[in-house]
Amino acid sequence: MTFLGFINGRALLMIALLISLAGLAFGLVRFLQVRSLPTHSSMREISELIYQTCKTYLIQQGKFLLVLWVFIGTVSLIYFKFWPTLAAGTGWRSCPLSASWAWSARMESPGSASG
Repeated sequence: MTFLGFINGRALLMIALLISLAGLAFGLVRFLQVRSLPTHSSMREISELIYQTCKTYLIQQGKFLLVLWVFIGTVSLIYFKFWPTLAAGTGWRSCPLSASWAWSARMESPGSASG
């Protein structure tokens, strides 16, 4: 299969990889050039303050995402591992999470429609 009729997918991927590596090399060279420039002490202090603030923010966001990931994983585990046995067996009525589904199912049943 070709892209735009003249280049296959592997060749296109390799070209994109080379362009990405060239951009990475350019960025690294520019970073090292800027890093070696002299800085004023007040600018260095402000830079450190901004860096520490961003670092603290990212750590907090990481903790939040970790808790969120654990919560979603727990809910998914309960839903896919335990919910089918509750729905199929006798435990369905005792499951508090199924109350809203059971109520909506009774409301939609043909026998409950008023005439």
